[in-house]
Amino acid sequence: MQVNAEKAPGGYAISIKDTGDGIPPAARQLIFTRFYQVNSARTHSVRGGRGAGLGLPIARWVAEAHNGSLDLKDSTDPGSTFVVVLPYEGASV
Repeated sequence: MQVNAEKAPGGYAISIKDTGDGIPPAARQLIFTRFYQVNSARTHSVRGGRGAGLGLPIARWVAEAHNGSLDLKDSTDPGSTFVVVLPYEGASV
């Protein structure tokens, strides 16, 4: 996993790139939907538990609750890149 942060217009942009299988094009619009799972065979989390399809929707909700955003920037095999943008105090949004 690779994490980068930089100042962006109106806030900070945090990029997170993983080394997973990537997200198929048909699923990219659905990954922020609660309970959606790209592949039910991959329901085990990194910690060994079963996933519920809530991680990305909750992460996006938290970002939006702070007047920010969370989006999928790119997804190939291997890896996906997500970008969180969070405003900073005094920034013009």
